[in-house]
Amino acid sequence: MKKILIDIDDVICENVYFDVMKKVTGSDIDLDDCKHYKIEDNFNVTAEQKAEFFKRICNDNIYKTAKLKTNCKEVIEKLNKRYEIYICSAVVVSGNKDDSGNLFTEKFNFLCKNFPFLNPNNFIFCSVKLCFGLIL
Repeated sequence: MKKILIDIDDVICENVYFDVMKKVTGSDIDLDDCKHYKIEDNFNVTAEQKAEFFKRICNDNIYKTAKLKTNCKEVIEKLNKRYEIYICSAVVVSGNKDDSGNLFTEKFNFLCKNFPFLNPNNFIFCSVKLCFGLIL
């Protein structure tokens, strides 16, 4: 069976990190204005705001209110009937390694709740996911 690897952030969920950064900075920046991969590089943040951002993404259970992208659940469920689906997501937050385990738990619970038809043994949590396209 062929395999498909799917990311969580900005693929399954909408704007989770972006919304946290907007709250931390009080910015009204639009997502369309973002040009950089790392969300914090799109905002004029102080060191304190960056630390607050990393603290919040690890400790505020941001996936409890995360919104699924339109139709993603239905599409993934259909794909799951023909392909072996793997979900891959970074959970090691470089700015807050000590609390990164919280983010792992949040993402895992989010996936189990919203995608009960997926095999949780196919959830891949890592710090860098650039090489996974070559492995599968």
